[in-house]
Amino acid sequence: MVQNNILSPVANTQQLLPNPGPTRLSKDDVKAAHRFRLLNAMAKKVAQEGYLNTSVGDVIACAQVSRRTFYEIYANKEECFIDLIKFGGDALTAYLKSTIDSNRPSEETLSLIIKNYLELLASERNFAKCILVEAFAAGKVAVDLRYQITENIAQLMTGMYTIAKHLTESEIKQNPDIDLVTLAISSIVTKTVAKEQYDQLPLLHSKIMNFVYSNIGLN
Repeated sequence: MVQNNILSPVANTQQLLPNPGPTRLSKDDVKAAHRFRLLNAMAKKVAQEGYLNTSVGDVIACAQVSRRTFYEIYANKEECFIDLIKFGGDALTAYLKSTIDSNRPSEETLSLIIKNYLELLASERNFAKCILVEAFAAGKVAVDLRYQITENIAQLMTGMYTIAKHLTESEIKQNPDIDLVTLAISSIVTKTVAKEQYDQLPLLHSKIMNFVYSNIGLN
């Protein structure tokens, strides 16, 4: 299982806030700490209540910061949510890219990318709900970001398949089954998250790999 909080580099941002004593953090450090607390709070409240039912007041109460602090960082709720999607999406993509090892067979890397993706979503439940489900309620910018993140992940999978099958870029474009397979994977993962069946996500790995082998093969 992947480690928890991989999408949150500051697992406990409370520890970054100034404490009484001679050591004081810089203004930028305090702002960064508040930002991460707000992002974590946004993810938690939206996952619980839904984007449309979550207010700025809900977020600041959960983050335990002032309204003034919120508006020093974000103009509104949408901007905070967009920052959450961007930050989490970048961290997720970077983590999955780190799975790639030129010394490992490509088919094994493809399997590992899918495995880590599922386990990470299972451990980062609030983020998973926000990006895969609630982004649709947050407007075009959030939806576009969601699709970009899922497209980045699909490209990682396609890249490993391309290497394993020794295919050229033009040959990949001529094979519509590959896009259909990545879309199917995205669909089943999103459906599982929407039902909040997070514990089932890692169990999808073997089913997805069987689906991949059956439809586009790696032999």
